[in-house]
Amino acid sequence: NEVEKEFVLRVGWDTLCTVYRFQKLWILEAIFALNEIEKSSHLKFQVTL
Repeated sequence: NEVEKEFVLRVGWDTLCTVYRFQKLWILEAIFALNEIEKSSHLKFQVTL
């Protein structure tokens, strides 16, 4: 069924986007936390994306 296939694809895509967005947020949070730690303890962190 074409409609079913398209629905599954769309839901899968939405899920992927949500996961990707969540992971990007997580990465930003981690970088922010590392920057705060660096400021407070004067340690140097190499953050590579």
